[in-house]
Amino acid sequence: MGWNSVGGIKIYSYQFR
Repeated sequence: MGWNSVGGIKIYSYQFR
């Protein structure tokens, strides 16, 4: 899990393992 910046917008992404 972590934060990703897309188009200047920060979104919270989930990491499925």
